[in-house]
Amino acid sequence: MTKHKALYDVLFFLGSMGALQALLTPNLDETFPHFRYFQFFIAHIGIIGAALFVVAVERYRPTFRSVLRAMLWLHILAIPAWITNYLSGTTNFMFLARKPATASLLDWLAPWPWYLLELEIIAFCLFFALYGVVKGLDLWMSKGKSGRYITMNGALRHERDDE
Repeated sequence: MTKHKALYDVLFFLGSMGALQALLTPNLDETFPHFRYFQFFIAHIGIIGAALFVVAVERYRPTFRSVLRAMLWLHILAIPAWITNYLSGTTNFMFLARKPATASLLDWLAPWPWYLLELEIIAFCLFFALYGVVKGLDLWMSKGKSGRYITMNGALRHERDDE
């Protein structure tokens, strides 16, 4: 993976939140022990693992601007998904065409197309909450250590008091 910060924003916010939704309410045609069953769970767990990797190992730290960039990327990625859904008439990428047939968190929202507007608000709130979790963990981890943590170019750096 490159060190391009925009990709980190997409992976961290869109990847982790989308994969978490998929794991909480899977929309599968195949059941255990079919290959697609395992592939679905391994792939989505891998996405969350990659998001955790960029935070823990690559020291990526989201900013409020990265929340806004992730929202922009969400809309950019929705364009080809919508076009594909429209042209095929059978696909439902990003659940833009309709709610899934299986039970999901989307069942609690308004009918199509109004739930898409509700999802805008939910996505922003979830992205902002995820941003807050990382900021809160940074503050908690820095307590009791001499020095301070600073963010430089999207990466968390430790600066000691005696430097």
